[in-house]
Amino acid sequence: MAISRLARLPIAAVDGLLDRVFSVAGALTLAQAPAFMAHYIQRLAGHLSEAERGVAQWLAIARKAGLADVVQLAARYRSSPNTEVIEAGNKCLADMQRVEELRAALNAIKEAPVWRRGVEFLVNMDRDIAAGTLKDFQPNLPMTLESILYALLGIVAGLAVYTVFKALIKLTGRLVAAASHQGPGKKTGKEAG
Repeated sequence: MAISRLARLPIAAVDGLLDRVFSVAGALTLAQAPAFMAHYIQRLAGHLSEAERGVAQWLAIARKAGLADVVQLAARYRSSPNTEVIEAGNKCLADMQRVEELRAALNAIKEAPVWRRGVEFLVNMDRDIAAGTLKDFQPNLPMTLESILYALLGIVAGLAVYTVFKALIKLTGRLVAAASHQGPGKKTGKEAG
């Protein structure tokens, strides 16, 4: 019995260490979320500014043609028999739609309360902009209230991942032990009958 307890001590020590490692990893990872979202918002705003500039150029062309807005310009282009001009009309509309999508995403993320910002970010995230943000992102250790809240959430997430990991290890161990007790070539009650 004493040997069994001694054998469990290293396992308990490793278990205690691993749950802390997963907790810290979760905390440090999720604490990055507010900083990443701030960088993403800056990049998103830059994309919006560039898209608005493109639409402003379309509007200038529309006004030179005596039209009130870009929608009228696009309609004129799209009624042309020339394929290239039709494509330009489609581009006008696509550029306008892109501005609206970027503006809506930016407003949704920026105006969301702290407790909902992460959800709004995930719902409204543009994958290409997020990939560019991630490429240039430098992890840091922010000390804002929002970062601390995300760090606490990261501790919970890290412990949850570790608990699932540990349960899978235990289950695997039990399955291996059950298989080894059965032995090769032995039939279970169901197989024998």
